[in-house]
Amino acid sequence: MRKIFLLVFFLCFFLLNVNKNNILAKQINYGEDKIISRAQVAKMLCFAYLTKKEIFDLYQTRNINFKDVSQTKWYDKYINAVCARKLMSGVSENNFNPEQPLTVLQAQYLLEKISNIKIKVTQDNQDKNISYYLWTKLFRDAIKNLDSQITQKKIIVLATHDENQNIPENFIVTNQDYFSCDDLDFKFIDKFINIITKDKEIIAITSYDDEFELKNCKIINQSENKIYLDCGKLKRYFNYNNKNQEKIIFDQADLKIKSGEIIKIINIKK
Repeated sequence: MRKIFLLVFFLCFFLLNVNKNNILAKQINYGEDKIISRAQVAKMLCFAYLTKKEIFDLYQTRNINFKDVSQTKWYDKYINAVCARKLMSGVSENNFNPEQPLTVLQAQYLLEKISNIKIKVTQDNQDKNISYYLWTKLFRDAIKNLDSQITQKKIIVLATHDENQNIPENFIVTNQDYFSCDDLDFKFIDKFINIITKDKEIIAITSYDDEFELKNCKIINQSENKIYLDCGKLKRYFNYNNKNQEKIIFDQADLKIKSGEIIKIINIKK
């Protein structure tokens, strides 16, 4: 009897973990194969200690003279701020190397400034590049004890400037609000993403998924293979493979979407 009980217990434990892993497997970690630049790190450190307004105020008296940091670049204000607050410095008197990767040794030096976190640094790895994913994970752990007001959010990206010219450059429209993201070449349209954010600025992306659910969508119109929706923050079309060419006779629903296409209509409200 005891053997049967143990067998059932382990079987249940196994099935629960399989199910859990299947759920987690849908989320793709962002940046495991990408480097993180020193400029991106400068931005993260800025928001760990400063508000967007404080970064802007510091920029009114620009005090950096690095030859490789142009005032036309998105990262100029962040490098100015981290240098003003002595959170980072240049690699030399004249250069910051903003677009160069952060190395393991540099990462450890910065982590020691803001936390007690240590990473293993050896002669073999000290000059190797640290990945975007690993640095972001370490950064999130490092700021846990800071009053940074940085939060984590789950958002659905509905439109960018590339799709809608009425949206300002470096801004995105989501199911929650507008966000700015001046350091990212944003390729996350129609994706569910986990972000860390402050002052409606996307500081980093941690993971993403091609499949998501849009709640309480108002259906405005329907064509042969598209449905026109009011998503709250904007109106737009989604592809819909209506095999039977049925006329939709309801005006509100929750929609399951994958890779920009409606794959299921649920919770219909007439």
